[in-house]
Amino acid sequence: MTNIAGVALVIGSVTSSNGAFTVNPPNAAIQPSQARTFYITFTPANTAAQTGSLVFVHNGSSSPDTVTVSGTGGSGGFTVTRRSVPFGTVALGGSKLDSVLVTNVGAVTLVIGSVTSSNGAFSVNPVNATLQPSQSRTFYITFTPTNTNPQTGNVVFSHTGPSSPDTVARQRHGSDRGVYRNTPLRSVRHSHAWGEQTRQCSGNE
Repeated sequence: MTNIAGVALVIGSVTSSNGAFTVNPPNAAIQPSQARTFYITFTPANTAAQTGSLVFVHNGSSSPDTVTVSGTGGSGGFTVTRRSVPFGTVALGGSKLDSVLVTNVGAVTLVIGSVTSSNGAFSVNPVNATLQPSQSRTFYITFTPTNTNPQTGNVVFSHTGPSSPDTVARQRHGSDRGVYRNTPLRSVRHSHAWGEQTRQCSGNE
């Protein structure tokens, strides 16, 4: 905003009619021929289209002045390359390593804050990741049996999407001792950007 008058322009308040849009600073004093930048942040809580008004109350003759803002929340998700990863039979005292590939198919950053296992016989690495749009990351799963019993458990992905946490199930299959079975992840949504963005998850939900 620029002060084109010959006296100081005092902006007493800047308010938003929609809480999804915030503005900073909330007030300012601008000397003649000077300018001040006001930063507007859009933080959508859902995927609906949003509109609002920013109201500048000041000591100029046109007060109050209004700026119209709009934006749409986006949704996102990630895909997993395989639905099942059979480990087969692993000897006691040994271990077997396998992996799945997770891809961010959306248009905004996907932050996986933690990846945990409900069964100590199965471990996963890395335990967190940040994926930019179209970026992939390999998650390595290690099966280390401590007995000959069938093993079951879940790998839990906690992330920035509203469907978090997402769970990948593991279970014994057939006569094998310890089989990692990957249930496809559900759709994952998160809102972090202006405009409409959509990611779809592969497999059954």
